Amino acid sequence: MKTRSTFLNYIAEYMLVRQYSLRTVDTYQGGLHLIFIFMISAMTPEEVKLIMAH
Repeated sequence: MKTRSTFLNYIAEYMLVRQYSLRTVDTYQGGLHLIFIFMISAMTPEEVKLIMAH
């Protein structure tokens, strides 16, 4: 359930407090992780640096 991402951990905690099932939380975390990977792979290195510096 825990990930290295503070944001994904926050989302999981938020959902668990609202009594979402563990399977649903895992599915959301996996989906968001894939979206983040896709977004970063579609960006240029300069765009990634700009976002990470923000």
